[in-house]
Order: sequence, then C-alpha cells, then structure tokens
Amino acid sequence: MRRSLSRAAVLSVLGAVLGIGAAPAAAAVCTPTALPNLPGVSLYEVTGTDHAGTYVARGADADGPAGVVWQDGQVSRLPNGFVPFDMNRAGLMSGNVSVAGFPTSYQRSALMRLDGTTTYLTTAYSTAAAGMNERGDAVGWVYPDHPVIHFAALWPSGATEYDVLDPSWYVPVDIDDDGVSIGKPQDETQPQRIWRFDGTVVRNYGPYPAGHSSIDLADIDDGSVAATRTRPDGRFEVVVIDVATGAVTALPGSASGTPLEIENGVVVGRGPHGATMWRPSGATVLPAPSGLTTREATALNDDGTEAAGISTTASGEAVATVWRCG
Repeated sequence: MRRSLSRAAVLSVLGAVLGIGAAPAAAAVCTPTALPNLPGVSLYEVTGTDHAGTYVARGADADGPAGVVWQDGQVSRLPNGFVPFDMNRAGLMSGNVSVAGFPTSYQRSALMRLDGTTTYLTTAYSTAAAGMNERGDAVGWVYPDHPVIHFAALWPSGATEYDVLDPSWYVPVDIDDDGVSIGKPQDETQPQRIWRFDGTVVRNYGPYPAGHSSIDLADIDDGSVAATRTRPDGRFEVVVIDVATGAVTALPGSASGTPLEIENGVVVGRGPHGATMWRPSGATVLPAPSGLTTREATALNDDGTEAAGISTTASGEAVATVWRCG
C-alpha cells in the first residue's frame, strides 16, 4: 500500500508517451463496482488487498482515524482502532493504533490479521508500520519524542522491536519480497533512497538542481520501482525503475500520470482522466460507477485483473471502488 517522493538522473527511456491531456489508449476493459460506505466514516485511501477480493482502507470518524475492511462485499470497521497502511496475501495488515495519554496521545505501530488478532510493535509519539512484504517484514517511521528524533524503521518478520533502517529523517514507503525498501526524506535537501534489508543504500535520487529532470519514487515490487519523472518544462509521466541496473522505462500513455501502486509491472494511480492503469502494452482509464467520478486507484492484485481505489460523489464524498479488468 501505498505513496509519493521525487528526483534522479535518467539512464534510459523506452516506450511512447501520448501528449498531455490526450486520453490514453485502451489496453484493457475494466468494470467498476462501488463498495458500501461505513456510516460515519470518511474514506481517505484504499491501502491494500489480500489479492483474493478483500480490501482495506484508511479513513476517519468524529473521534479520529479509523480502519475499514471489505470482505465478500460487506464493509466493517477494523477492531482496536487499527488503521491499515498495507496488506499482504496472507491477510496480514501493517499500520498503527492511537494510544490515549496525558498530556498528549501517542501512536503505536501494529500488525493485524483479518480475524482481529493484533501484534503491537513500537510505541512512540508517532509511529506506523507503513509498507509490508509477503514474508511479513514491515517498514515505517518512528518519532520517539516529538520533534527531536526520527528514525526510518524496519520490523523483521516476527519481531516486535524495530531495527534502524536509516538514522536520518526518512519516511520509508514500502518493502518488496527481496527486502529492498524505498523512502523519502523529511529534509528536502537530502536524496530519496533505496535501501537493502541491512540498511545499505542502493541508490540515491536527488536533490535536483533547478532546470533538471527529477524522479519521484512511489512504490516498489520485485525489484521494480514505480515513479514519476518530471522534465524541465514541467511535463511529467509514469516510469518504472529497475533497482538492479537503474534503468528507467517510461510507460505508454502515462503523460500527466501519477503512479501509486505497482504489481508485476502493472501500475495504477491517477491520470488526467481519473483513476488509471498502465501496462507495458498501454494505458486504461478506469471508469467510474454510475453517478460517480473516479479519483485514483491505489491497490492492485498480483495479475492486474482487479484494482481498487476511490471515486467521488458530486458533493465530493469518497466512495471505495473496485475495478475488475479483462
């Protein structure tokens, strides 16, 4: 699950890109279904799937952050105040819970299974297990004492205490099954990074001088990173970076697109016409359910046949949406 960064030198570019504002060429036929809303909860983002039809999302109610899950088309609130940031095929979710305290409240990173079983991790002023791989390794951030210290953190599978992935002020976004993570700095004068499991920096991206192309890292899967490349003239497109070689490949039909999730080379995100899916063979605008407008797609199963994200009503209310693609 999910998201957003920027900077890096482009080593190679492949694939045709349509002009800004032009509708992408269709590469698949996708049918939308609006998922039921949970009364009293406003949705922010669909954050993960078990690749078998279950989806989770972050939202908020009158009391603060809330987690939502859809199973078999039915919606419910996740227990224990758990807010999900990612989910793997085993149905294990990474995220956090709020801990009431005085004079201030704290956050506690946690993992949760679909049956509600919760494993509590690190407690801090602010912490979350943000990205997760299939093995159950999780990455995220830890602010032990606001606002003095900030760690990029790694929780190896089975561990409840974090290892320091990077001692600088970084926010990890996700980790793939090879144990490679991506993240962005809180200090914009520092580069975005790709790390190995032991914290070794594989590549730095940026910062970029004015007037140069830049790369904004978004998500990682099996050694491929989805990113936004912005050119000096302000035009931008979706690219895929090979972690091993650094090669950068532009996806066709991705002009003015923003990637948010990658699975097996298929990317979903937000394009000039709303939620969009990009494959090496072309782009597909994901249609809205009747009466709605699509905003973005942020979750994707492993073969690219089902995606989920957000559509909006005329009044701007977010509605979780699933697209099934042939």
